Amino acid sequence: MKPKSKKKQYALVPKFRQHVLEMRTITGESGQSYLVMRTPKGEFHVFVEIATKKAAEDCGCKKPRIGTSPDEMWESLFKEMEK
Repeated sequence: MKPKSKKKQYALVPKFRQHVLEMRTITGESGQSYLVMRTPKGEFHVFVEIATKKAAEDCGCKKPRIGTSPDEMWESLFKEMEK
């Protein structure tokens, strides 16, 4: 019987990196809501609030039948994109 080797085994641990996005929701004078993000590099990205059904239709979802939820609309768009 061979003696067992006494090799040390090390676990790989990913290095912690802090990537913080500072986010704020701001309402403009018109009443429109904006999601504003600031990256660690100081860059700003702004997203506008829009109705999910309107956005899905604008992105190519066919006119939904009555009772179709926005989630169903987005799911169908994602499936079409995977083809």
